Amino acid sequence: MSHFIPLARIRGAKFSEQTKVNSSGFTGRGSFLYSLIANDRRLQQVQNFSGNLLYDFEKTSFTNAPLENRHTEFSFSLTYNNTQRNYSPNNNYDEIYYGVFSNLYSRSLDEQKNKYLNTIATGGYRIGTGRIEPADELFQAQFIMDDLARKGLLVDKSQNGLFALGQLLAVQRQRRLLDFRVLYVNQLESISQWLAANTENFEDINFATAAIVTSDNWLYNQFNNRAIGSRQSLGLDVRYNLYSNLEGRITDLYQLGLYGEIYHTKPKNKHLHTSSLILGGVIYNNGNLLTSRTVPIKSVNPFFSGAFKAGYYPVSRTALTLTGSVSAQANIPQNGNRFGALLRPEVIFGTQYFINYRTSFRADLTLFFQRAGGSFPV
Repeated sequence: MSHFIPLARIRGAKFSEQTKVNSSGFTGRGSFLYSLIANDRRLQQVQNFSGNLLYDFEKTSFTNAPLENRHTEFSFSLTYNNTQRNYSPNNNYDEIYYGVFSNLYSRSLDEQKNKYLNTIATGGYRIGTGRIEPADELFQAQFIMDDLARKGLLVDKSQNGLFALGQLLAVQRQRRLLDFRVLYVNQLESISQWLAANTENFEDINFATAAIVTSDNWLYNQFNNRAIGSRQSLGLDVRYNLYSNLEGRITDLYQLGLYGEIYHTKPKNKHLHTSSLILGGVIYNNGNLLTSRTVPIKSVNPFFSGAFKAGYYPVSRTALTLTGSVSAQANIPQNGNRFGALLRPEVIFGTQYFINYRTSFRADLTLFFQRAGGSFPV
Protein backbone atom coordinates (compact mmCIF):
# COMPACT_ATOMS: atom_id res chain seq x y z
CA MET A 1 0.00 0.00 0.00
CA SER A 2 1.35 3.44 -0.90
CA HIS A 3 1.48 6.26 1.58
CA PHE A 4 -2.01 7.35 2.53
CA ILE A 5 -1.93 10.67 4.38
CA PRO A 6 -0.70 13.25 1.83
CA LEU A 7 2.86 14.54 1.82
CA ALA A 8 2.53 17.16 4.52
CA ARG A 9 3.44 18.23 8.00
CA ILE A 10 0.07 18.59 9.68
CA ARG A 11 -0.10 20.59 12.90
CA GLY A 12 -2.97 20.93 15.32
CA ALA A 13 -3.75 22.53 18.68
CA LYS A 14 -6.50 22.15 21.24
CA PHE A 15 -7.26 24.19 24.35
CA SER A 16 -9.83 23.72 27.10
CA GLU A 17 -10.69 25.53 30.32
CA GLN A 18 -13.34 25.01 32.96
CA THR A 19 -14.08 26.96 36.14
CA LYS A 20 -16.68 26.24 38.81
CA VAL A 21 -17.43 28.61 41.69
CA ASN A 22 -19.79 28.00 44.62
CA SER A 23 -20.29 29.25 48.16
CA SER A 24 -17.65 26.93 49.63
CA GLY A 25 -14.86 27.33 47.07
CA PHE A 26 -13.91 27.00 43.44
CA THR A 27 -12.29 24.60 40.98
CA GLY A 28 -10.31 25.49 37.88
CA ARG A 29 -9.11 23.15 35.16
CA GLY A 30 -7.19 23.80 31.99
CA SER A 31 -5.39 21.80 29.34
CA PHE A 32 -3.68 22.20 26.00
CA LEU A 33 -2.40 19.86 23.28
CA TYR A 34 -0.10 20.58 20.37
CA SER A 35 0.42 17.82 17.82
CA LEU A 36 2.38 17.32 14.63
CA ILE A 37 1.93 14.47 12.14
CA ALA A 38 4.18 13.90 9.15
CA ASN A 39 3.89 11.01 6.71
CA ASP A 40 5.66 10.71 3.37
CA ARG A 41 7.84 8.15 1.63
CA ARG A 42 10.92 9.00 3.69
CA LEU A 43 9.50 10.09 7.04
CA GLN A 44 6.84 9.12 9.57
CA GLN A 45 6.69 11.39 12.60
CA VAL A 46 4.30 11.92 15.50
CA GLN A 47 4.99 14.68 18.02
CA ASN A 48 2.82 15.72 20.99
CA PHE A 49 3.20 18.38 23.65
CA SER A 50 0.49 18.69 26.29
CA GLY A 51 -0.17 20.20 29.68
CA ASN A 52 -2.83 19.91 32.39
CA LEU A 53 -3.56 22.24 35.29
CA LEU A 54 -5.90 21.70 38.25
CA TYR A 55 -6.56 23.97 41.21
CA ASP A 56 -9.25 23.17 43.77
CA PHE A 57 -10.07 25.07 46.96
CA GLU A 58 -12.88 24.25 49.38
CA LYS A 59 -13.73 25.60 52.82
CA THR A 60 -16.23 23.75 54.98
CA SER A 61 -17.80 25.25 58.11
CA PHE A 62 -19.83 23.41 60.75
CA THR A 63 -22.84 25.15 62.28
CA ASN A 64 -22.79 23.15 65.52
CA ALA A 65 -19.08 23.54 66.21
CA PRO A 66 -16.46 26.26 65.79
CA LEU A 67 -14.58 24.18 63.24
CA GLU A 68 -13.50 24.94 59.71
CA ASN A 69 -11.85 22.59 57.23
CA ARG A 70 -9.75 23.91 54.39
CA HIS A 71 -8.91 21.70 51.45
CA THR A 72 -6.51 22.77 48.70
CA GLU A 73 -5.33 20.68 45.77
CA PHE A 74 -2.95 21.66 42.98
CA SER A 75 -1.61 19.64 40.06
CA PHE A 76 0.41 20.70 37.05
CA SER A 77 1.82 18.28 34.49
CA LEU A 78 3.68 18.56 31.20
CA THR A 79 4.21 15.78 28.65
CA TYR A 80 6.34 15.81 25.53
CA ASN A 81 7.06 12.90 23.20
CA ASN A 82 8.40 12.55 19.69
CA THR A 83 8.68 9.46 17.46
CA GLN A 84 10.43 9.70 14.12
CA ARG A 85 11.03 6.93 11.56
CA ASN A 86 13.38 7.61 8.66
CA TYR A 87 12.79 5.29 5.69
CA SER A 88 15.10 4.12 2.94
CA PRO A 89 13.77 3.25 -0.57
CA ASN A 90 13.64 -0.48 0.28
CA ASN A 91 11.27 0.21 3.24
CA ASN A 92 13.89 -0.32 5.93
CA TYR A 93 13.92 2.31 8.66
CA ASP A 94 15.65 3.60 11.73
CA GLU A 95 13.57 5.11 14.52
CA ILE A 96 14.41 7.59 17.25
CA TYR A 97 11.97 8.35 20.01
CA TYR A 98 12.20 10.34 23.23
CA GLY A 99 9.86 11.86 25.74
CA VAL A 100 9.52 13.39 29.18
CA PHE A 101 6.69 13.57 31.70
CA SER A 102 6.73 15.74 34.82
CA ASN A 103 4.00 16.21 37.42
CA LEU A 104 4.02 18.60 40.38
CA TYR A 105 1.30 17.79 42.89
CA SER A 106 0.34 19.19 46.27
CA ARG A 107 -2.62 18.62 48.56
CA SER A 108 -3.40 20.03 51.98
CA LEU A 109 -6.23 19.35 54.39
CA ASP A 110 -5.91 21.62 57.43
CA GLU A 111 -2.48 20.72 58.82
CA GLN A 112 -1.97 17.60 56.72
CA LYS A 113 0.13 18.20 53.64
CA ASN A 114 1.31 16.07 50.76
CA LYS A 115 3.56 17.25 47.97
CA TYR A 116 5.66 15.49 45.38
CA LEU A 117 7.44 15.92 42.06
CA ASN A 118 7.53 12.96 39.67
CA THR A 119 9.57 13.02 36.47
CA ILE A 120 10.00 10.26 33.89
CA ALA A 121 12.34 10.53 30.90
CA THR A 122 12.51 7.95 28.10
CA GLY A 123 14.45 7.53 24.89
CA GLY A 124 15.27 4.82 22.43
CA TYR A 125 16.48 3.72 19.04
CA ARG A 126 15.14 1.02 16.70
CA ILE A 127 16.05 -0.48 13.38
CA GLY A 128 13.42 -2.31 11.40
CA THR A 129 11.67 -3.09 8.16
CA GLY A 130 8.08 -2.64 7.02
CA ARG A 131 5.54 0.12 7.37
CA ILE A 132 2.19 0.77 9.07
CA GLU A 133 -0.10 3.25 7.33
CA PRO A 134 -3.03 5.03 9.00
CA ALA A 135 -6.23 4.04 7.20
CA ASP A 136 -9.16 5.52 9.15
CA GLU A 137 -10.16 7.85 6.33
CA LEU A 138 -9.88 5.10 3.73
CA PHE A 139 -12.65 3.12 5.42
CA GLN A 140 -14.68 6.24 6.13
CA ALA A 141 -14.53 6.98 2.40
CA GLN A 142 -15.89 3.48 1.72
CA PHE A 143 -18.81 3.96 4.12
CA ILE A 144 -19.60 7.37 2.57
CA MET A 145 -19.55 5.96 -0.97
CA ASP A 146 -21.75 2.99 -0.05
CA ASP A 147 -24.31 5.16 1.76
CA LEU A 148 -24.47 7.55 -1.19
CA ALA A 149 -24.94 4.61 -3.56
CA ARG A 150 -27.95 3.45 -1.52
CA LYS A 151 -29.39 6.92 -2.08
CA GLY A 152 -28.81 6.67 -5.83
CA LEU A 153 -25.58 8.69 -6.06
CA LEU A 154 -22.88 6.62 -7.81
CA VAL A 155 -19.46 7.95 -6.75
CA ASP A 156 -16.26 6.85 -8.49
CA LYS A 157 -15.41 3.72 -6.44
CA SER A 158 -12.23 2.81 -8.28
CA GLN A 159 -9.07 2.44 -6.21
CA ASN A 160 -7.90 5.87 -7.36
CA GLY A 161 -11.26 7.40 -6.45
CA LEU A 162 -11.29 5.73 -3.04
CA PHE A 163 -7.76 6.90 -2.21
CA ALA A 164 -8.46 10.42 -3.48
CA LEU A 165 -11.50 10.80 -1.20
CA GLY A 166 -9.59 9.24 1.68
CA GLN A 167 -6.73 11.71 1.24
CA LEU A 168 -9.18 14.60 1.13
CA LEU A 169 -10.80 13.41 4.38
CA ALA A 170 -7.35 13.15 6.01
CA VAL A 171 -6.48 16.72 5.03
CA GLN A 172 -9.83 18.09 6.19
CA ARG A 173 -9.65 16.18 9.48
CA GLN A 174 -6.39 17.93 10.38
CA ARG A 175 -7.51 21.45 9.57
CA ARG A 176 -7.68 23.83 12.53
CA LEU A 177 -9.73 27.00 13.02
CA LEU A 178 -10.71 28.66 16.30
CA ASP A 179 -14.31 28.98 15.07
CA PHE A 180 -15.59 25.38 14.81
CA ARG A 181 -18.71 26.41 12.88
CA VAL A 182 -16.68 28.03 10.11
CA LEU A 183 -14.34 25.03 10.06
CA TYR A 184 -17.26 22.59 9.78
CA VAL A 185 -18.82 24.53 6.89
CA ASN A 186 -15.50 24.73 5.04
CA GLN A 187 -14.89 21.00 5.52
CA LEU A 188 -18.33 20.00 4.23
CA GLU A 189 -18.03 22.38 1.27
CA SER A 190 -14.67 20.91 0.22
CA ILE A 191 -15.84 17.30 0.53
CA SER A 192 -19.22 17.94 -1.14
CA GLN A 193 -17.52 19.68 -4.08
CA TRP A 194 -15.24 16.68 -4.58
CA LEU A 195 -18.24 14.32 -4.46
CA ALA A 196 -20.07 16.49 -6.99
CA ALA A 197 -17.12 16.31 -9.39
CA ASN A 198 -16.80 12.52 -9.04
CA THR A 199 -20.47 11.40 -9.03
CA GLU A 200 -22.57 10.51 -12.04
CA ASN A 201 -25.43 12.91 -12.82
CA PHE A 202 -24.83 14.99 -9.71
CA GLU A 203 -27.29 17.90 -9.41
CA ASP A 204 -27.43 20.90 -7.07
CA ILE A 205 -30.17 19.27 -5.03
CA ASN A 206 -27.77 16.42 -4.20
CA PHE A 207 -25.45 18.71 -2.21
CA ALA A 208 -27.70 18.37 0.84
CA THR A 209 -27.61 14.55 0.61
CA ALA A 210 -23.81 14.56 0.22
CA ALA A 211 -23.39 16.85 3.25
CA ILE A 212 -25.71 14.74 5.44
CA VAL A 213 -24.00 11.44 4.53
CA THR A 214 -20.53 12.95 5.01
CA SER A 215 -21.47 14.43 8.39
CA ASP A 216 -23.02 11.17 9.57
CA ASN A 217 -20.10 8.93 8.57
CA TRP A 218 -17.18 11.25 9.08
CA LEU A 219 -17.72 14.16 11.47
CA TYR A 220 -19.29 11.99 14.18
CA ASN A 221 -17.08 8.98 13.57
CA GLN A 222 -15.32 8.26 16.86
CA PHE A 223 -14.61 4.55 16.85
CA ASN A 224 -12.51 3.61 13.84
CA ASN A 225 -8.81 3.46 14.61
CA ARG A 226 -7.54 1.31 11.81
CA ALA A 227 -4.25 0.89 9.98
CA ILE A 228 -2.71 -1.32 7.31
CA GLY A 229 0.72 -2.94 7.10
CA SER A 230 3.38 -4.75 9.11
CA ARG A 231 6.61 -3.90 10.90
CA GLN A 232 9.46 -5.86 12.44
CA SER A 233 12.06 -4.14 14.58
CA LEU A 234 14.84 -4.45 17.17
CA GLY A 235 15.27 -1.68 19.69
CA LEU A 236 17.18 -0.28 22.64
CA ASP A 237 15.23 1.64 25.28
CA VAL A 238 16.44 3.85 28.18
CA ARG A 239 14.17 5.06 31.00
CA TYR A 240 14.79 7.14 34.12
CA ASN A 241 12.29 7.87 36.91
CA LEU A 242 12.88 10.44 39.68
CA TYR A 243 10.35 10.92 42.47
CA SER A 244 10.69 13.15 45.53
CA ASN A 245 8.28 14.31 48.25
CA LEU A 246 8.09 16.64 51.25
CA GLU A 247 9.80 14.17 53.56
CA GLY A 248 12.90 14.21 51.37
CA ARG A 249 12.43 10.65 50.21
CA ILE A 250 13.68 10.14 46.69
CA THR A 251 13.14 7.26 44.30
CA ASP A 252 15.50 7.06 41.36
CA LEU A 253 15.38 4.14 38.96
CA TYR A 254 17.33 3.53 35.77
CA GLN A 255 16.16 0.98 33.22
CA LEU A 256 17.84 -0.29 30.07
CA GLY A 257 15.86 -2.52 27.71
CA LEU A 258 16.64 -4.56 24.62
CA TYR A 259 13.68 -5.97 22.71
CA GLY A 260 12.22 -7.15 19.42
CA GLU A 261 8.74 -6.51 18.01
CA ILE A 262 6.58 -7.93 15.23
CA TYR A 263 3.36 -6.03 14.47
CA HIS A 264 0.84 -6.85 11.75
CA THR A 265 -2.52 -5.24 11.05
CA LYS A 266 -4.79 -5.98 8.09
CA PRO A 267 -8.42 -5.44 7.06
CA LYS A 268 -10.31 -8.44 5.73
CA ASN A 269 -12.88 -6.02 4.31
CA LYS A 270 -14.42 -2.71 5.38
CA HIS A 271 -16.24 -4.44 8.27
CA LEU A 272 -13.60 -6.87 9.66
CA HIS A 273 -10.09 -6.03 10.82
CA THR A 274 -7.41 -8.15 12.54
CA SER A 275 -4.13 -7.23 14.23
CA SER A 276 -1.38 -9.15 15.99
CA LEU A 277 1.60 -8.10 18.10
CA ILE A 278 4.55 -10.13 19.43
CA LEU A 279 7.02 -8.45 21.77
CA GLY A 280 9.94 -9.91 23.69
CA GLY A 281 13.17 -8.80 25.30
CA VAL A 282 15.03 -8.12 28.52
CA ILE A 283 15.19 -5.14 30.92
CA TYR A 284 17.99 -4.27 33.35
CA ASN A 285 16.97 -2.29 36.47
CA ASN A 286 19.34 -0.29 38.65
CA GLY A 287 18.31 2.21 41.30
CA ASN A 288 16.69 2.77 44.65
CA LEU A 289 13.12 2.69 45.93
CA LEU A 290 12.65 4.73 49.09
CA THR A 291 9.64 3.99 51.28
CA SER A 292 10.38 3.71 54.96
CA ARG A 293 13.93 2.64 54.14
CA THR A 294 16.26 2.53 51.17
CA VAL A 295 15.63 -0.49 48.95
CA PRO A 296 18.41 -0.94 46.37
CA ILE A 297 17.39 -2.57 43.11
CA LYS A 298 19.54 -4.52 40.71
CA SER A 299 17.75 -7.04 38.59
CA VAL A 300 17.22 -8.46 35.11
CA ASN A 301 13.70 -8.97 33.72
CA PRO A 302 13.22 -11.12 30.61
CA PHE A 303 9.70 -10.75 29.22
CA PHE A 304 7.41 -11.90 26.41
CA SER A 305 3.93 -10.94 25.29
CA GLY A 306 1.66 -11.79 22.39
CA ALA A 307 -1.73 -10.37 21.45
CA PHE A 308 -4.38 -10.83 18.75
CA LYS A 309 -7.27 -8.45 18.12
CA ALA A 310 -10.31 -8.79 15.87
CA GLY A 311 -12.62 -5.87 15.23
CA TYR A 312 -16.02 -5.80 13.56
CA TYR A 313 -17.38 -2.48 12.25
CA PRO A 314 -20.98 -2.93 11.01
CA VAL A 315 -21.32 0.83 10.34
CA SER A 316 -18.89 3.72 10.55
CA ARG A 317 -19.88 4.65 14.12
CA THR A 318 -20.10 1.25 15.82
CA ALA A 319 -17.38 -1.22 16.78
CA LEU A 320 -17.20 -4.69 18.37
CA THR A 321 -13.75 -5.94 19.37
CA LEU A 322 -12.25 -9.10 20.84
CA THR A 323 -8.65 -9.10 22.12
CA GLY A 324 -6.74 -12.08 23.45
CA SER A 325 -3.27 -11.78 24.95
CA VAL A 326 -0.74 -13.56 27.11
CA SER A 327 2.26 -12.05 28.90
CA ALA A 328 5.07 -13.61 30.90
CA GLN A 329 7.86 -12.00 32.89
CA ALA A 330 10.64 -13.12 35.20
CA ASN A 331 12.65 -11.15 37.76
CA ILE A 332 16.25 -12.29 38.28
CA PRO A 333 17.63 -10.26 41.22
CA GLN A 334 21.32 -9.38 41.49
CA ASN A 335 21.32 -8.48 45.20
CA GLY A 336 19.96 -11.53 47.01
CA ASN A 337 16.23 -10.88 46.68
CA ARG A 338 13.85 -13.66 45.68
CA PHE A 339 13.42 -14.78 42.11
CA GLY A 340 10.06 -13.69 40.71
CA ALA A 341 7.83 -14.93 37.88
CA LEU A 342 4.51 -13.79 36.45
CA LEU A 343 2.10 -15.24 33.89
CA ARG A 344 -1.09 -13.45 32.77
CA PRO A 345 -3.49 -14.57 30.01
CA GLU A 346 -6.27 -12.07 29.25
CA VAL A 347 -9.37 -11.67 27.08
CA ILE A 348 -11.12 -8.33 26.49
CA PHE A 349 -14.55 -7.88 24.92
CA GLY A 350 -15.26 -4.32 23.81
CA THR A 351 -18.21 -2.52 22.29
CA GLN A 352 -18.74 1.07 21.19
CA TYR A 353 -22.18 2.10 19.98
CA PHE A 354 -23.32 5.45 18.59
CA ILE A 355 -26.78 6.34 19.92
CA ASN A 356 -27.13 9.94 18.74
CA TYR A 357 -24.98 13.01 18.19
CA ARG A 358 -24.89 13.74 21.92
CA THR A 359 -24.74 10.23 23.35
CA SER A 360 -22.63 7.16 22.73
CA PHE A 361 -22.24 3.91 24.65
CA ARG A 362 -19.04 2.07 25.49
CA ALA A 363 -18.55 -1.10 27.50
CA ASP A 364 -15.55 -3.37 28.11
CA LEU A 365 -15.38 -6.75 29.81
CA THR A 366 -11.97 -8.05 30.85
CA LEU A 367 -11.31 -11.64 31.92
CA PHE A 368 -7.86 -12.59 33.11
CA PHE A 369 -5.93 -15.07 35.19
CA GLN A 370 -2.69 -14.08 36.87
CA ARG A 371 -0.15 -16.32 38.53
CA ALA A 372 2.76 -14.59 40.26
CA GLY A 373 5.43 -15.57 42.71
CA GLY A 374 8.51 -13.96 44.20
CA SER A 375 9.18 -10.24 43.90
CA PHE A 376 9.39 -7.54 41.23
CA PRO A 377 11.13 -4.15 41.41
CA VAL A 378 8.29 -2.06 39.91
